Formats: sequence, C-alpha cells, structure tokens
Amino acid sequence: MTLRKNNVKDIFLIKDSSKIKNKNILLIDDVFTTGATLEEAAKILKETGAQSVAGLVIAKG
Repeated sequence: MTLRKNNVKDIFLIKDSSKIKNKNILLIDDVFTTGATLEEAAKILKETGAQSVAGLVIAKG
C-alpha cells in the first residue's frame, strides 16, 4: 500500500447512511494527485449504500 493510500485509509465516516442509500453521488476534488482520497471516499460511500459514485477533478497535480 502506498504511503498516500495509507494516510487516507478509514478517514471518512458516514453518520447517517439513509441520506446516501441508493443515491448517485458526485465527488468533486480540487487537485488529483494519486487518487487515494477519491478512491477512499468512493469506497466508503459504496459500502454504505450509494448506488453509484463518480468523481470530478478540477486539476491534476
């Protein structure tokens, strides 16, 4: 596991899964470097019941 992926592992928490259950989620990130943050956020959202998760990035670093 890369250092960046290790740094963001398990940093997100869904407090109320009913708000995302079966929803389509769009994540927006300002800078894409390794993709670890978007990947971790998407993983948690999908595990908690989101129907789909897509990412939009403003810049690549």
